[in-house]
This record gives sequence, structure tokens and C-alpha cells, in this order.
Amino acid sequence: MFAKQLQRAYFSYRRYVPSRILYHPEYFRVGRLLGASVQEQSRVADLLLRELLADAVTHVPYYRERVRIDPQAIRQATSGAEVIREFPYLERQTFMDAPERFLSDRYRWRPLHRATSAGSTGEGIVVWRTKRLIDIEMAFFASAWSAYGFRFERSRTLRIARDALRPIDAPPTWIQGNRLMLSPRHTGPRWLDVIRRDIEAFAPDYVYGYPGAVDDLVRLFGDVIPGVHPKAVLLTSEHVHDDQLHRISKAFRAPVSVNYGMTERTSIAFRELRDGALTPYRLEPLYGFSENRLQNGLFEIIGTSLWNDVMPLIRYRTADYGRIAADGTISQLDGRGQDYLIDRQGQRIAGQMIRIDDHSWDLVRTYQVRQSHPGGCRILIVPRQEPLDSTQLRALQAWLQNQWGMHFDLTVEQVPDIPLTASGKRRQVICELP
Repeated sequence: MFAKQLQRAYFSYRRYVPSRILYHPEYFRVGRLLGASVQEQSRVADLLLRELLADAVTHVPYYRERVRIDPQAIRQATSGAEVIREFPYLERQTFMDAPERFLSDRYRWRPLHRATSAGSTGEGIVVWRTKRLIDIEMAFFASAWSAYGFRFERSRTLRIARDALRPIDAPPTWIQGNRLMLSPRHTGPRWLDVIRRDIEAFAPDYVYGYPGAVDDLVRLFGDVIPGVHPKAVLLTSEHVHDDQLHRISKAFRAPVSVNYGMTERTSIAFRELRDGALTPYRLEPLYGFSENRLQNGLFEIIGTSLWNDVMPLIRYRTADYGRIAADGTISQLDGRGQDYLIDRQGQRIAGQMIRIDDHSWDLVRTYQVRQSHPGGCRILIVPRQEPLDSTQLRALQAWLQNQWGMHFDLTVEQVPDIPLTASGKRRQVICELP
């Protein structure tokens, strides 16, 4: 309860607080670097990479035990790209099985922020960050979205994402500082008039949310959003199809920005749809060192964050696929899924919205949502270590039913494993309906 009150206060008053107080000094450093020349960015990126690798073999248990390179030799190397080849590829499962082995000794006893996600694969990822790293991440988004005039602390924004979720019988919107929060589970005919009234009254300058949820809003209004003229639509946290981008851009009559990233935060890329022209994703070289790993004809994206000295993931196998060109653009980003489910009323709901609560990741390694008939879902869970007992299973099912019971009949089933797809991923959502 206190955390929610603190969050409300933060968003209500942050526009009155000077930026130098809101953000870590590194936020401003990154902003300046993103405005520097390509040569300067390349120099800094290489310096950051060599320092990260040297720090990892000194302070991170996993790398200290597996990579036998003198830290000083790393710092004095010609380039970080040469040294990084001495590091093994990091499998997702290796990290998931022992995340504490990747936590730097220098941060082990400091207060950290915990982030969890199932991503598009349904696998539980837990990472730790500092306020510094959170603000560095924000600096990259602030820079990319500044092209549209967007500012996190001041822009009037319609926000449609998980942090806006409300019980189905509660009003669909509320104002949080400079943001109009719209619950993604409310984008159905029942609330159409209320949503239209509230959006028009708030008059947002930007729309910011999950692609599936924003697309649901567009479909609700019949591909035209009356009375709303945002400067841009900012999409994040999900894969989005090209037809969705064009539909969203047409409905809002605005450019659309979408990013590729992940909870592990090893890579970030942006693309844009403006005036009907769609650019490819382009990886940000100042954010992470990106590579391709060719196997069975597929170009897997391998990422290494340049800034994460808290929990460095070096040569991390993302299980996302796309060929990286010399200029950092990605051709045909594959390997991510976005599926929909059909609730009792026949309404489409983005499957990624149904997820277990954050505390259950201590018990659950991975899960999958399956649907074979409208209004019903099976949640398959794979225990992290020991099988869940009946009390734990009932508690998990009760939590899910409380969140989504108005839409679905949910059952939780414990299984030994969830099969991989042909591309080596676990689908988070499988809908067997036509």
C-alpha cells in the first residue's frame, strides 16, 4: 500500500521537481553522448565494453571462475571486440538457474531494484538494478522520443499497459500526474463511451503503451479515434506486427515509434513509422555490444549491455533472431510471438497480459497459457525446483482468477516441462481457436 501511495505522489509531483534531482547524473551524461559524433560514441562504447569485461572477471562469480584473463590486460587491449571473444555465450537457462552468480560482489549488500518478466517466451527472468541503471535506460528512451517533443515528466500521456490494470468493475481510467491511465482489460464495448469521454477530456499529446493494448483501443473505436490528435504513439514491451503499426498510425494520424528490448537489457533498438514509411529496427551501439550467432541458418541476436555492472550478462543468447547489418539495422526480426485470447464475451485480449504474480517466480520457472475454447484458459506451470503443493497451487489459481475471472475460467496445471518450438523458444501463449 505504501509503495502505491509513493508511486502516486511521484507521478503527481515530478513535473515540479528539477531534473537534476529526479535523475542520476549518468542520465545527463548519456544524453550528451547520444548527441555526440559517431566517432566519439564508438570510442566511449569501446571503453565501456573493456571496463565492463574487466570488472566482470574481477567481481562477478560466474565470470571470475570461467574466464581466465587479467583485468588489466583487458583494459589495455586494442578493442573490446577482440577480448569479448574469450567469453563464452551465455544461455538463458544458465542465468535463470543461478541469477545470484551474476550479481557483482560490489553490489551484493547494496539496496537494489528487482525487475521480473516472463517476456514472450513465458520464462521467468529476475534481474537486479540500481537507480543509476534505471535512469541510464530512461535516457535512451528520452533521447529517441525527444524527436517527437516527448518528456517523461511533463508530456500529457495516455498510458495503456500493465501498470494501468484495474478490476473489471472499476472505472477504466484515472489520472496519475501527467498521465491518463487506461486499463488494457477495459478496451471493450461496455466502456466505449466512458473511454471516449475521458480521453477527449484529457486531450493527451502522446499515446504510450503495449502494442496489443493500443491496437485493441483502435479496434474498439473502429480504426478512427475521434477528438484525439497525439504528436506520436510510443509502443514498447511487445513484438508488434507491421499491419498493427499501420493501423495504429492511421487511427491516430501520428508517427509511431516502437522499440525492441528485453528485461535482461542487453540490447535495445528502435524503429519508426512516419508518413507511411517504416524503418527497420536499428540497434543502439552506445547501449550494448551486439553480435550474430549463426546456427542452423538462423542469425540469433547476442547482446552485452555496456552499462550493467550490477548484473552483467555478457554474450547473452536472446533467443531472438534477425541478421544485424554493419550499420546496426536488423533485417526481419523474428522469434517473438504475440497471440490473443477470446474471453466469454468474445472479446480479444492480448495473451501477454495474463501472467503470474511477481512473487510466484521464486517457485515457478516457466509457464504457458493455452486456450482451446472461448472463455477458458489453462495455465501450465513448470516448478523451479520442488513441485508445488496443493496449497501453493490453490493460492496461485486464486490470484489468477481474481485478476482475470471476469473474462476466463482458469485452471492451473503443473507439468514437468513445456516443449520448445522449432526456433528454440517456448511460446507464452498458444491459442488453438480459429
